[in-house]
Amino acid sequence: MTGLRHNTIVESENYAEKDPLSGHYRRGPKIIDLALRFISNFNLLNLAHPILQNIVDQVNETTYLCFYTQQHLFFIDMVECAHAIRFINPLGQRPYMHAGAAGKIILAHLSANRLNQIISRGLPAFTPNTITDAEELKSELKKIRKEGCAFSSSEFAEGSVAFAGPILDSENTVIGCINIVIPVDRFNEEKKGLYPDLSNAITY
Repeated sequence: MTGLRHNTIVESENYAEKDPLSGHYRRGPKIIDLALRFISNFNLLNLAHPILQNIVDQVNETTYLCFYTQQHLFFIDMVECAHAIRFINPLGQRPYMHAGAAGKIILAHLSANRLNQIISRGLPAFTPNTITDAEELKSELKKIRKEGCAFSSSEFAEGSVAFAGPILDSENTVIGCINIVIPVDRFNEEKKGLYPDLSNAITY
C-alpha cells in the first residue's frame, strides 16, 4: 500500500484530518475518541479488579472484566480460580459477540441500528449451541434485557458455562461487563441464582 493510499484511508475513517493550508495531517476526531476511551478503560480496570477478586473469593470460578468500544468486545482483565481445571480465555479482542454470555449481554443493551450493524458481520457457529439465526438471537437478547443477566452453555467453547452482567455508565450506556466462566462439570444448578447477582456487582 502506498503512503498516499494509506493516508487517504486514515483520513476517510476520521483517524486523521488534513490541514488544507499546510497539507500536513493532524489527529482526527476518531483517534481522539479512542484515546479518551483508552483512559476510561484504565479507570474502569482500577475500579473493577477488586470486584473481580471478591467474586472469585466467593465462588472460586474464573471471572473476567470486558470492555466494549467501537462495536468490539475486549477481555481486559481476569482473576483466575484456584481449581486445577478451569477455562481460560486469552485477554484481547473477541471478534464475534453473538456466542457466549459476555457478548450477548452487550448486544442486549445496544440500539436496534447498532445491533443490526454487528449482526451484518455474520453469526458463525463455534459449537453446536451457537445461535446463528438473527431472529433467534434477537429473541434471546430480549429475554436477557428483561432478566438483566446473560447465560450461555457451550456457545463459544464446548464444556463451559458463563454468566455476564452489564457495566453501565452514568448515561445508562453499556461500556462492558463482568463475565463468570465455569466448567460445565462443576456447574451447580442449586447455585444458579447466585451468579447473576455477582455478575451485576458493578456500576460505573
